[in-house]
Amino acid sequence: MYNLLPMEVKKSFRYYLTMKHTIKDFEKYLKDIDPVGFNGKIFLVISRATCSAANDFAKFCKETGFATLIGERTTGDGGWFMPDIMCLPNSGLIVRFDGAMIINQDGTSYFETGTIPDIEIKMIPKDPFEKDEELKQKILEVIKSLESEEKGIK
Repeated sequence: MYNLLPMEVKKSFRYYLTMKHTIKDFEKYLKDIDPVGFNGKIFLVISRATCSAANDFAKFCKETGFATLIGERTTGDGGWFMPDIMCLPNSGLIVRFDGAMIINQDGTSYFETGTIPDIEIKMIPKDPFEKDEELKQKILEVIKSLESEEKGIK
């Protein structure tokens, strides 16, 4: 992972923490859950407005392949790290900032790139007062076309 980091990160940061989350024997945790019989694909719609826990869930879906992400890249908020707080000495103003930097699996900064969707769609409606119906239809069209491609229908 260290070799994937940009040179400015290697020069500017002294300490690195590598964490890999692995769920082992997850079947034993699922055996008590009643299955719902769902066999389809899962799509998660994301945008620049996706943040906090929703952004973490989008990152999880991307890294594990749990769902296909559709929309635009997220802003890459702080992830699960708690922000640091500092009191400025002269003014007493309290400042909140991210004191750590999360690196994506490909070596890019999570704060700069966010979570990148598998299928990119511009999420800003043409008219800010419309109810996003056109946008919903566009997303549904993309999903239907993917389903048709899988079935061999053109």
